[in-house]
Amino acid sequence: MLEKRLAAEDIAECKRVIEKHFEALKTHDVELLDSTMYNPTGVKTRPDDPQILRIKEAKVYRINENPRWFILESLQEEGAGISRLSGKTWYKVAILNVDQLLVRVYENSKEVWRDESNVDYILVKEKPESPWVILGAGR
Repeated sequence: MLEKRLAAEDIAECKRVIEKHFEALKTHDVELLDSTMYNPTGVKTRPDDPQILRIKEAKVYRINENPRWFILESLQEEGAGISRLSGKTWYKVAILNVDQLLVRVYENSKEVWRDESNVDYILVKEKPESPWVILGAGR
């Protein structure tokens, strides 16, 4: 049964998960990173993953104080995250809007990719006792 309401503690926990996620990106801490994300396959992020090692700066500027939440069916009908949501029943779903910065540096290149953007993070809680985790993010 999907719980439709988000309590203040849900919102606070979702914010902590996003902040931990960015701390993990910044420090290249793959164990911490994996703890913040939904991972149905159980495959761990490799410490030498080039996508992670390229990140030189990761920062959260702001997390929207009024998170959006949607009934799971509406997410599926609108096409958001269907591949990861199909066939799965979540206890709670939250979407928080984040102003963020990611800076990536590429090997053997002077090029730096700087992305200051506004992104929606979909967080889910599988059961009442489960932790909040990031299911996906996008614009």
